[in-house]
Amino acid sequence: MVKAGKSLRQGFDGLEDRQEARRWFEKGAQAGNPEAMYFFALMLDRSQGGPRDLPQARQWYEQAAKAGYAWAMYDFARMLEGGLGCPSSLPDARHWYDAAAKAGNDDAMYHSARLLESGLGGPQSEVEARRWLEKAAQEGERSVMLQFDRIKSPDMPRDLPSARRWLAELFKDTAPEAMNNFAVMLAQGRGGPQDRPQARLWFERSAQAGHSGAMNNLADMLRMGAGGPEDLPQARRWYEAGALAGEVRAMSNFGAMLEGGLGGPTDLPEARRWFEKAAQGGERTAMYNLGIMLEKGHGGAQDLPQARRWYEQAAQAGVVQAAESLRALNERKDP
Repeated sequence: MVKAGKSLRQGFDGLEDRQEARRWFEKGAQAGNPEAMYFFALMLDRSQGGPRDLPQARQWYEQAAKAGYAWAMYDFARMLEGGLGCPSSLPDARHWYDAAAKAGNDDAMYHSARLLESGLGGPQSEVEARRWLEKAAQEGERSVMLQFDRIKSPDMPRDLPSARRWLAELFKDTAPEAMNNFAVMLAQGRGGPQDRPQARLWFERSAQAGHSGAMNNLADMLRMGAGGPEDLPQARRWYEAGALAGEVRAMSNFGAMLEGGLGGPTDLPEARRWFEKAAQGGERTAMYNLGIMLEKGHGGAQDLPQARRWYEQAAQAGVVQAAESLRALNERKDP
């Protein structure tokens, strides 16, 4: 294992030269070091330092997983679920997500919850899904640096900027999604008692971590006074943050706050602009509201053909009022 440890360290020392790093990780993997197996698999998986080789990546993930390396369990499960480098097997994916989750991997906790909630690969259980989401959310307020520090080998250097940058590129944090999904279950009382104050707290944590859907969900609770006091200015700020982050529901809701002067001044041109962005993103309420503004000339010039177009799309998406507005517009006789 001295040779394996040296190869692992050489791999990280060589990260500025990915080909060299891959060669050293391969040596460590072949010498039986589970961490080297994992990082060699990661480089094979992500085309780092050489061509992508998913079957080989899967084999090394599997060996490291069976040696007890939690991140390898997670990535092996990911490949089994997606049929990457091997046939898809949801039951096996679920088994390895569960093993990685029990070993403390918070991304695996999130994916275990996802499969439990949907019933993919085994029995459905919202109670168990909620339990794993709660653990993932609680564990999830961590950084890539924490992930770096979880690598246990004494042979790994702790102060390599190149190693840290590499890990930052490769690890995608699912924690904000776990926090948001846990909050949804709390808010709806799924898998356990309803708890709106806790739901609001977890939506806020997820929103602060950058989850655009949570920004919208938190704003909804602030606007309605659910789980805490009503706060329209804060709701408006979170709708705006979600809109700027690309969440179409937040775009639509921010447009409504601007149109109605809720939580801040009325701004019809901006409301119309956000309704249009949300409508173009497929948000059906925004399609209807944009149609109204176009028909009435609010926030810009009147445009009846465009109003008709958006009423039609909203009606096709199931907005009953849009069908009524479309009929009235078609019957309208302008001078």
